[in-house]
Amino acid sequence: DKESLFNAVIQRLKEQAVFQELPSDDRHPVADGLPRRLHAIFADAASPQSMIVSKLAMREGHRFPDLVPLLVEGTRDRYTRPLAAYLDARKLAGELRDCDTLEVSEMALDLIFAELSRSIYTDTPVPEALIRDCAERIAVLLLKGIAVR
Repeated sequence: DKESLFNAVIQRLKEQAVFQELPSDDRHPVADGLPRRLHAIFADAASPQSMIVSKLAMREGHRFPDLVPLLVEGTRDRYTRPLAAYLDARKLAGELRDCDTLEVSEMALDLIFAELSRSIYTDTPVPEALIRDCAERIAVLLLKGIAVR
């Protein structure tokens, strides 16, 4: 049935690691590492497979209320927690002020998904140039608030 299929797709997405090539502590300055991570998240979330899942959630979420929390948790596992782990490592390195890195990561994802939602509404793919630009702008915005000056 549709619910089982949707559940299987989400589980498969959760199994794919976005940050295999971007460890939580790669010793790169946060000004370099954060935009790279945001770009990786954005590009992955904008992939055709991920966009289909997002479209299904928007269209069918009201019919399958148990699936939306599963999708939210999958997003936390796949994107938010790894990003927070990276920010924690940069905080320990003295590059970031004391902040709630999970909250900062959730805010970053909110900004990314706002842009993706526009693409979903218009049913158009997200161009690489937009992904790169948005990742950079989001990183700059976040760093203004959390970076040690």
